[in-house]
Amino acid sequence: MAWKLEDVSKIAGVLPLSGANMHLRSLIDSLRNENNNLIYGNKTKASYFNHADNRDPASAGGTCSASVSVLVYYAPASDSEYRNWEVVDDDGFFSGRRRLLVRKYVKSLHPVEDIVYSFWQASHPKEDSRVRTNRYTTYVPVNCNA
Repeated sequence: MAWKLEDVSKIAGVLPLSGANMHLRSLIDSLRNENNNLIYGNKTKASYFNHADNRDPASAGGTCSASVSVLVYYAPASDSEYRNWEVVDDDGFFSGRRRLLVRKYVKSLHPVEDIVYSFWQASHPKEDSRVRTNRYTTYVPVNCNA
């Protein structure tokens, strides 16, 4: 079953899904539809998982409330990142500069489960791409309806 998505279309600087590279669109589609299709380089969505986070992209990195959880995935590397070796894996598939954050917001569980998801792209500060500080400088919502 496809996830119910939060409307992020009115947030400034939103990235339309149609404007994202095809590998990022493929990862988002695989997560949204809970399938395990190959994304890029014969890797599944589980390969892209990085860590959970307690910072909420909807509040520019503020602490998550009890009803919000955030999972962080490596964004698939762009052609430019691949050519310039700004990647964190030896195969060159995981971006060293960008992450895909999946925000899960539980509005209510009773009487009816009401959970919405949103996707955010985050950037690491300009530093060695193999340094994993898990600090992010920019949060850009991805509008999956555009």
